[in-house]
Amino acid sequence: MNVNVLLPIKFDQPFTYLFDLTDSIKVGDYVTVPFRNKQIVGVVWEINAETPKSIKLKKIISKINFPPLSYENIEFIKKFSQYNISSLGMTLKLFLYEKGFSFLNKLEKSLTENIFEIKNTKKNNLNLEQKNALKIILKNLSFSKYSTTLIHGVTGSGKTLVYTEVIKEALKDGLQVLLLLPEIALTKQISSRFEEYFGNEVAIWHSSIGDKKKKLFGMAYLQIKLN
Repeated sequence: MNVNVLLPIKFDQPFTYLFDLTDSIKVGDYVTVPFRNKQIVGVVWEINAETPKSIKLKKIISKINFPPLSYENIEFIKKFSQYNISSLGMTLKLFLYEKGFSFLNKLEKSLTENIFEIKNTKKNNLNLEQKNALKIILKNLSFSKYSTTLIHGVTGSGKTLVYTEVIKEALKDGLQVLLLLPEIALTKQISSRFEEYFGNEVAIWHSSIGDKKKKLFGMAYLQIKLN
């Protein structure tokens, strides 16, 4: 089977490879392929591609056991590339953490430990204002569509306690939660509070996080998706 693979390099088109592995493959899957004198991570862009004439195809080395790039993200990459007059390959590079994918590809397909699994949830004793705020948020909030709620309160008024209660509701539905902070300096304080509430480590991602920690987060994310 011939497969077009988009690589995170300065080219505006995918490259054709031969796929003869036992695994199934589909558009959006991450694969490792040979390119020039090295191995590189790419994304399957097209299945059953037309065979280029007078070219001997190289084989896909491996399929990376990681959730595929969604159709929506693929379409976004195409539109982003066109709008910003940027090559498809360089646009894809914005989406990829290549060192992390290469590391994941060396792992066994079954991971036995998830260090970010929620072990317990601490009960919060909310005051009347916090309870009213939580009630309004949960009334307006739908985890199946976009919604926005603004919580206004002075420092120390207990906004974080309200956040944790909302997050608990999301976790009950088997969802994941992304909490955005305005600056890196706040991460240690906030993560410590959330670790206290939920009984385990919180996955943190910012520019000061090293490769080792990022790889660990990738392992945990992979297990969540596989389970």
